[in-house]
Amino acid sequence: VFIAAHSLFNQATTCELLGLGYEHYNQLAQDNTSISVFRYDGQWKLMMWNAIPHLEMVAKGLPLAG
Repeated sequence: VFIAAHSLFNQATTCELLGLGYEHYNQLAQDNTSISVFRYDGQWKLMMWNAIPHLEMVAKGLPLAG
């Protein structure tokens, strides 16, 4: 499932999936266009948070697709 959303929605959803209290949402900083990955195997696990390697490629002038 792919979800594109604003950071507040992402932060609140992450708190819910990981069983964190909503008071922790502001500790989950997220850059624009970042990628986060979750896995579900009986419980949700955060596999990657706030990854931006695609932005580094753009900054270097490299194409995003081969």
